[in-house]
Amino acid sequence: MISNSAHVSDFYSDFVGDFVPRFHLTNSTHPNTMSCVLKPLENKAHSILYDQIMKWLGPLPSEIDIDKIEAVHNAESYCMFLQQINRTERKQTQEAFQPHLDTETNSTERRKVLDRLQTLIQQVNHN
Repeated sequence: MISNSAHVSDFYSDFVGDFVPRFHLTNSTHPNTMSCVLKPLENKAHSILYDQIMKWLGPLPSEIDIDKIEAVHNAESYCMFLQQINRTERKQTQEAFQPHLDTETNSTERRKVLDRLQTLIQQVNHN
């Protein structure tokens, strides 16, 4: 039997930013985790990530700093995730997935949801 499934490497060039780290992660001491020592003053990608983390967390007490990140990494799940993003992005141009506000029972609410999603999309740094 021949498998038609794609490899993660098939998608690496397609997705950058929030979905694919722009820095090197190494194996951690914990199973299924990867880690990276952050050096925001020496590495631009680290600086961007550090700034994003600080934006998410808000101000930290002066005695606390982020010097390392760890991420749970499951290669199979990650590959499926990338494949699903690829499928979803292909579908978004199909007629069946386009909003039809004129036929909606509550088009005002639907418009609010679409506007909110558009706002969230602007905060994501991919493609």
